Amino acid sequence: MKKKSITADPASHRLPLLRGLLPIVVSICILSMLWDQVTQFDAAAVSSAVFQFTAMQWITATGLTVVSFYAIAQYDRLAATELHMVLPKAALLHAGWRATAISQVLGYGLITGSLVRWRALGKSYGSHLWACSQLTAAVTACFFAGWAGVTSLAFLVAQPAHAPAALNYVACFGVIAVATLALLSFAPRAIIRVPLPAPRLIFPTLSFTALDTLAACAIIYIFLPEGYTPFFVLFSAFLISLAAGMISGLPGGVGAFELCLVGMIGGADPAPLLTAILGFRMIYYAAPALLAGLTLLKVSKAEPRQCRPKTMPTLSPELAAAAPPEAQLVALGQLHLRTTPEQSAAALWHRAQNTDILLGDPFGSEAGPNFMDSLLRDAQAAGRGVCIYKSTDGTQRQGWMSVKVGSEAIVKPSDFTMDGPQFRQLRRKLRKAKKAGVRMSGAAISADQIQRLDAAWQRRNGPARGFSMGYVDHRLLASQTLFAAHKDGAAIAFLTVLKAQDKWTLDIIRSDPDCPDGTLHALVCHAIEVARKKQISLFSLAAAPGYLPDSSTRVDRLITRVLGQHAHAKGLAQFKACFAPHWQPTYISASSLFALLTGMLDIWALINWPDKSSSAPTKPAHNDYGFYEIASSSKTCHARQRMTYKEKRNEHAKRSKAKRTGQTT
Repeated sequence: MKKKSITADPASHRLPLLRGLLPIVVSICILSMLWDQVTQFDAAAVSSAVFQFTAMQWITATGLTVVSFYAIAQYDRLAATELHMVLPKAALLHAGWRATAISQVLGYGLITGSLVRWRALGKSYGSHLWACSQLTAAVTACFFAGWAGVTSLAFLVAQPAHAPAALNYVACFGVIAVATLALLSFAPRAIIRVPLPAPRLIFPTLSFTALDTLAACAIIYIFLPEGYTPFFVLFSAFLISLAAGMISGLPGGVGAFELCLVGMIGGADPAPLLTAILGFRMIYYAAPALLAGLTLLKVSKAEPRQCRPKTMPTLSPELAAAAPPEAQLVALGQLHLRTTPEQSAAALWHRAQNTDILLGDPFGSEAGPNFMDSLLRDAQAAGRGVCIYKSTDGTQRQGWMSVKVGSEAIVKPSDFTMDGPQFRQLRRKLRKAKKAGVRMSGAAISADQIQRLDAAWQRRNGPARGFSMGYVDHRLLASQTLFAAHKDGAAIAFLTVLKAQDKWTLDIIRSDPDCPDGTLHALVCHAIEVARKKQISLFSLAAAPGYLPDSSTRVDRLITRVLGQHAHAKGLAQFKACFAPHWQPTYISASSLFALLTGMLDIWALINWPDKSSSAPTKPAHNDYGFYEIASSSKTCHARQRMTYKEKRNEHAKRSKAKRTGQTT
């Protein structure tokens, strides 16, 4: 059999050639547009004028160069933060300014910058060339993002006289684009799938870009004669010329930068400007490149920095005994265990877009201020704050902001009885369930029955929920305790509980659409009775969002009005109130007001838009079982069921077929 010959696409060979020719073509276009100014240059006069600068001008230019390169070095720190690279801050700063100083003279910044960073970081800290290349690309992206915002603002403030008028519209578009990017960066990745930097990195990037370019432009300004051109006119032209030099691909943008700057300033003798540019290149390009080359000749040998593990798959016996029931949710993939190296403290942790979120308070013998301070330092190093969701001691941390968001219903199984007027509604619900023939059996419920009840529940209650809400996932069910309710030999409802050493927490409740009224109450009572027999001290019915019995402040009343008035929240609180529990307030606590606001946004998005890329199921189910309890009877609940278009079409087809065949439906 004759083999097919595989021929390469000719267009694929042309792409590298076109990329290499593009900078040359751009440079030729710029040179042709500004040829009139080129012919007027007197190179000898310009070179001799450089030596007429005063010592004060050179000292000031040196100081401005230091300021500019200090801002340039910060790009590496910000980029390493976004890439989660664990490197000393001083090493990043030194590698950053040296890589910039050498690459802006040699050109081909992505290649030369990566090699310089590899030389500075690879031998001392074990960084690979690929990691240094990623860092260089991230630094370049940081600069261009900041350049776009600073250039747009500067151009709107003072447009150069000879610049095209169309750049005004481009500048307006740039301001709008940067502002939109900054706003979208607050949106969690569960909503916007395109990876965006955290807001804590966007604003420092703009600030350092402004400091970098202002200091560099000021060097040219101090070399110019007094009154030659306004500073902001020079600054806006400098930014455009800087981009032209980078696009040209030539070392230092030589030619393209000068021609662009002269052409955009215009209207004056270009000789003083060219003289200032020559002095600028000597102090800003040649001197830093020479100094960086000398420092790279000898790189100190240091021990590679070891990053302590961020997640721990197992817990020591002491931590396992102190772990809350919610620790079982780690099996779903959205939560991780953060521990100290000696496993004396731990926390349930999730890194969101804007904040590091802890589910519940840290636990362990050393789960105190020192552990929280270490978590906060790690989060701030990554450009994020810390937010604790469902904290029970929100008022105990000094300097933290806390807001009540609900109450957790807790029952003591040893003291739970159904005597007294507070259990009147619960007794009525149990009688209805018993009269309907519902029984709590120890028979196993099959996986098919679990899937059927879960699917029916999701059809009634809308979109999926995530994060702390719990999923019907067989990996998690294997470690949980499951209780089922049966009628006429068929499973009509089930619930699961998360288990700890001395506490159980209600996790998931699912029921059939035709489930008799009172079934869920009987199911929870059965679970509490089993917990009493197993000598479990506390049984949590989980939290009721927005339910604050002791609403004493304006913020509490606002939370109750926003969250507690929702139909699901009302039904959830009414359902749990039947068991006369002890209501323990739950808080959202954060290290700052900014972290509190962004943490609330992250939590809201994680719950309503679960991340489908995690190991969690693609369609997690609701945990809002209070929705069922709004109805006073099963008929009312069944009326709430919404049929899909496909179900209605199938039902219509069955009725039409029955009419044609003379059968009854």
